[in-house]
Amino acid sequence: MIQLSNPINAFIISKTHHLGLPDDILFFAIVLLSSYLFNFIYLLLFKKLNVGSKTSRPLLKQLYIISVGLFFIVGVLNSISGLAILLTNSFVVYFLCKLNYKKKNNGLLPWYILIGLLVFVLIAHINTTLIENGAIITGCLMVLVIKLHEFSWNCQDVTEIDHDKELNTYQKDKIITKFPTLLEFLSYVLFYNTLFTGPAFEYQVYIKWLKSDNEHSKTTNPALFKFGKGVFFLIAFFKMAEWFPVDQLLDNDYSLLKKFFLLYLIGMIFRFKYYGAWSIAESLCNMVQLGYNDKTNDYYLIKNVNVRGWNESTNIWLKNYIYLRFIKLNKNPTLASLITFTVSASWHGTHAGYYLTFVTGSFYQTAGKIIRRFIRPHFLGSQTAFIKIVYDITTMIITQ
Repeated sequence: MIQLSNPINAFIISKTHHLGLPDDILFFAIVLLSSYLFNFIYLLLFKKLNVGSKTSRPLLKQLYIISVGLFFIVGVLNSISGLAILLTNSFVVYFLCKLNYKKKNNGLLPWYILIGLLVFVLIAHINTTLIENGAIITGCLMVLVIKLHEFSWNCQDVTEIDHDKELNTYQKDKIITKFPTLLEFLSYVLFYNTLFTGPAFEYQVYIKWLKSDNEHSKTTNPALFKFGKGVFFLIAFFKMAEWFPVDQLLDNDYSLLKKFFLLYLIGMIFRFKYYGAWSIAESLCNMVQLGYNDKTNDYYLIKNVNVRGWNESTNIWLKNYIYLRFIKLNKNPTLASLITFTVSASWHGTHAGYYLTFVTGSFYQTAGKIIRRFIRPHFLGSQTAFIKIVYDITTMIITQ
């Protein structure tokens, strides 16, 4: 571990001891809230004052974003070793992709990169105590794994001869047609608004935002709404975690049915802290006009919280860059599902529960597809809608 004398870091640690808070919670709070201040400065420099010429402004934006990202890692977290890990992964992926860019190849480089990134993140999960603020840096590395792996595929896809045949619409939109400069790439890697929490998003989304004027109206409303949503989820988490502590599950006076209900409820409550952090991160992106979808005219291009899904950016990565890519190699959906869930488990950490949950989840999903294919049609043809409603409710409860 490399330690530097850092008054900002020392002050924060002293406050965590004074307030009785875990270090990582206060660090996250400071990083997220101070990002609003840095966003105000960003808007002042590049929107209000229009610093630089039209050609030089993207470069100035890159330098500003990199500086803030480095300030958070080194100045706030005091994690030199964490920075070294993040930059090592980033540089290796960047130069491998640069050497391979627009050259005929076997298309396996993104898979090699994925294996290397997963090995790195697994080592980080195991050795969090060897890195300053290891838990936070490991979370940052998890976000980076998604971004770098997506980047490798987006570079690889430019070599596809028949884009319409080989790629879906989502993948085609993310192809990197011009390889980035090192500064462009580093500003993408160190983009401070989503550096520690996500959501992850592709390089093409980032560079399009960076080089455009982003003159979209009503940016304040979505940013404020998502900030309010994030605060609501965080308050709900802290209050409800007090009402329903985990140790209630060990109470021998509770019936098995009640324990199942509590387990489901506590699991939902623990999601609230992630919903809160992700909603605030989305708010930060929207504040600087990142995340605007010109096809739907809204600010939901970058999102992690959705009523239909959980950790949406990770699901997009697993679907478009693991599952669908493996299907092209193997044509076996069951094996592709197993590989995808195993990658997800490895990305999450080393606890046995991750592998038990995700690997068995693969088989549950496959079984669900088979049941849906053969059982559901019997209810769709029913003369009454009531039976279909009963079927929907029953299957929803069972899958939960």
